[in-house]
Amino acid sequence: MNKTHLEVVEEADGRLSDAIVNVDVGTLSYFLHPDAIYTTPHGEVFMGAKNLPVNNPKLYRITKLETLERNISFFNSVAVVIAIEKREGSFMDIPFKGLYSTTRMWRFNRHWQLIAATSVII
Repeated sequence: MNKTHLEVVEEADGRLSDAIVNVDVGTLSYFLHPDAIYTTPHGEVFMGAKNLPVNNPKLYRITKLETLERNISFFNSVAVVIAIEKREGSFMDIPFKGLYSTTRMWRFNRHWQLIAATSVII
């Protein structure tokens, strides 16, 4: 049975979260668009998948990520995922733990890829 776009994006978003925690470089490169953009909770902007903090676990490492709520909306070939997440990890060896509101934009081009994301501490 074929999956709906909603089911496929929800699965991709979950797999991306797992890849971030597990530092699964293969899965990250599959789901991250090469020109992806990420804005951190502190306003820092990273451009290009290779420059994203998730690709540098010595700088930024999420060790636990639990999605508490996820809503997905579609705009033609773009899906917007709004999620509330509980995260634990470290940034520059400084531990962090808290709730985050995240917005992730996915674009369909042969498969769904993350094109932009931002997170805010709540």
